Amino acid sequence: METAKNNSGRKWIFRLIVLTAAIALFCTYIFGNIFLLVIEKKYFIPEQSSIFTFNETVHNDGSSDVWRYGEDHSNYYFNLSTLNNDVLFFPKKNIANCPGFNPEDITTWCNVKVPNTKP
Repeated sequence: METAKNNSGRKWIFRLIVLTAAIALFCTYIFGNIFLLVIEKKYFIPEQSSIFTFNETVHNDGSSDVWRYGEDHSNYYFNLSTLNNDVLFFPKKNIANCPGFNPEDITTWCNVKVPNTKP
């Protein structure tokens, strides 16, 4: 009788762990990021971010599946579209000091100088 209680307790704990893991995975951007990393050679996640937290907010208008703008919990990102995958990022904590800030318009990002990306 005691082993039946232990087995049912273990099954309950196992189900709780699986449910918690499933919720954590579905509440992050990992599936979309993995999919794009697999199918698109030029897709990348910024070094300052994570496969779990990075979210593409503006898609490239061209034929590739590369993001133009993105964000995570602490920064906004702008893809410079260079061979080295250079990225500009703007900390979200600095938004209050940047009047007229638009996360999807690099020209409104205060104190961010866009380098010349032409060869």
